[in-house]
Amino acid sequence: MKQEDASPVEKASLPPGTAIGPFRITRLLGAGGMGEVFLAHDSRLDRDVALKFLRSQPGTDPAARARFDQETRAIARLDHPNIVALHEVGEHQGRPYLVMQFVEGHSLTEFSRDRTLSLETVLDLGLQLCAGLQAAHERGVIHRDLKPSNILVDDRLRARIVDFGLARIHGARRLTETGSICGTTGYIPPELINGEEVDARSDLFSLGVVLYELLAGRLPFTATSEVAYVHAALYERPEPVSRFREDAPAELEAILEKALARDRTARYQSAAELAADLRGIRLRPDGATPGARPRPSVAVLAFEDMSPEHDQEYLCDGITEELIHALTRIEGLRVIARTSAFVFKGSRADVREIGRALGVGALLAGSVRKAGNRVRIGAQLIDARDGSHLWAETFDRTLDDVFAIQDEVCLAIAGRLRGTLLEEEKARLVKRWTSDPRAYTLYLKGRFFFNQRVEPALRRSLECYAQAIEADPRFALAHAGLAEAYEALGTMRALAPEVAYPEARRAGLRAVELDDSLAEAHVGLATVRMYCDWDWSGTRHELERALEINPACSGAHHMSAHWHEMMGEFEQATSGMDRALEIEPVAPGLRSCLVQILFNARRYDEAIREAAMTLEMAPNFVGVLGWIGMAHLQQGHAEAGLKALRQGLEQRPGDPRLDALLGYACAVAGDSAQARAALERLAARSRERYVDPYFLAWTHTGLRDADAAFLALRTACDERSQWACLMGVDPLLDGLRPDARFSALLERIGLHI
Repeated sequence: MKQEDASPVEKASLPPGTAIGPFRITRLLGAGGMGEVFLAHDSRLDRDVALKFLRSQPGTDPAARARFDQETRAIARLDHPNIVALHEVGEHQGRPYLVMQFVEGHSLTEFSRDRTLSLETVLDLGLQLCAGLQAAHERGVIHRDLKPSNILVDDRLRARIVDFGLARIHGARRLTETGSICGTTGYIPPELINGEEVDARSDLFSLGVVLYELLAGRLPFTATSEVAYVHAALYERPEPVSRFREDAPAELEAILEKALARDRTARYQSAAELAADLRGIRLRPDGATPGARPRPSVAVLAFEDMSPEHDQEYLCDGITEELIHALTRIEGLRVIARTSAFVFKGSRADVREIGRALGVGALLAGSVRKAGNRVRIGAQLIDARDGSHLWAETFDRTLDDVFAIQDEVCLAIAGRLRGTLLEEEKARLVKRWTSDPRAYTLYLKGRFFFNQRVEPALRRSLECYAQAIEADPRFALAHAGLAEAYEALGTMRALAPEVAYPEARRAGLRAVELDDSLAEAHVGLATVRMYCDWDWSGTRHELERALEINPACSGAHHMSAHWHEMMGEFEQATSGMDRALEIEPVAPGLRSCLVQILFNARRYDEAIREAAMTLEMAPNFVGVLGWIGMAHLQQGHAEAGLKALRQGLEQRPGDPRLDALLGYACAVAGDSAQARAALERLAARSRERYVDPYFLAWTHTGLRDADAAFLALRTACDERSQWACLMGVDPLLDGLRPDARFSALLERIGLHI
């Protein structure tokens, strides 16, 4: 929780340095009619918190104390990412206080001051506030004083509702005298002015005022006094917001009119209903911001092999990938990355459905027909909104001219979507990595095998990359591919890490040496530096360089998110994963990584929701059931946690990670026999295939066998387990943290969390 900065003349009742139990006051954040809010540091958990104190002694103002107690009960009922979290309560020298989540950011008042927010931003904030209010209303809590100063916005534009000091709890007694009005002039709903009982629809009126103000830069009911406001709110009609915002669509005006209706029976009846209408505006088929000029966006679908022998799939996939990479170099053009685009490979789905799923305005589809040394490539650009053709062309060339074909296709598409390109943009777009057609063909085959992500195919990819390098030793892309393949084989233990990782490092360094402008080479090198070398500063340098070269590189955003996760910087981690998902909107693997980050951030409700979305997108992606189970367990819902884990193992029998998590859950639930049975299964499985020792540490920790847990963790470090890098943030290892051996392990891998 963070309030607006206190006025310079405001004198705090508690000076900096004041100790209140484990909390030490840092500074005054803000003050209001009810009390003061201080930034403090919690020495127990080494985190910043916000302490809210009553201004008066409880005996001198019973009503304020009663309202304070009510706020405590109200917030304690709520657990939602769009509502500030209450950690605990206490009393200091007779003054009660709340210990609340400290949010780095600003009040919505400060955030919106002297700036015009885009429609997209306002709609996104509105959806978040609807989600928070819906959660509060479902628990019988009405805020009654929703306004911009009671809404916090952090650097990721996440909104949180604060200050439930005037909250009305269903069944609680009134705290205000008959005839008095609680709330803030400008945001009070008509029924409160009339002395009627408030309900959820009253908060929705206030939310309508907030949204109107963000869009128009003024309140819907302007008045110079409380009396004038009462008259305006009861009898006047606000001006259409389009008079102040030319880009406001008619649908949004209708939404605001309904939210601000004087008769609450004519208003939205729930926050979920309001959110549904806001989302209808927000989610346009082309992903455009309502009322604004849409940002050009395109997805390149996997080209179809039309050759008589149907043996050119590698060439089709390779050309598709190269077109994707080339188009990402066009500034202002949003390009969907390979993983999401290839979800529809071989699909006969309607282009409009694909466009909606990927959130793009255009689709590039094509085909390849090879006969001898001749190749015919057909390409067509399709409007994803209505399926109409924007452009189509057929290219007949020899295989030696495949580079020229890619150049022509890219330039034609860029010209259609982006307009006329400058000469320097054209030069950047048509970069060629090798002049040797054979080397390029071998590279494409290597990519084809690599993308299958199974051991035999990965070994084939190594062979193809090596042959491409033999044909052209200066082919940087082939060296980068070689590094990626070695790293993948080392991670899955198909090659020993002490063999795979040095080879991956050597190939990655050579790729960067040959061409420092190759983002993929920097990402591959960053992966080795992170998981093999534990070189955290070197990892960050490589990822920053990759994003400098190509801000649309989803792999760089993905790895950067994990780097921040391992550092305990979860806001940056989730932001990086959000960016990766913007580029790869249909990628269950990335969503699973986001679930893991949210779990390690202790944001369990969000982790469960994201995991459910992942399963809805990809029902066979059952690995996320492990995080669902653990999130439920961490919240004290052992039965739900065990059910999710067993469901996962039913669908994926023998999965070592899920089995280890089940062992941990059984141990925590008091069933040590089942936990030890899980360890026996893992031991038996390790004699047949590799089982990451980090997984064993989970179950041993659940059994409170610290010696065995630390032995497993040390082995994980010896074997360069990628999971070992998460030790500093893993909630399942919290029971080991007080032990000096835990700090020694973190020191060993260079983490200081």
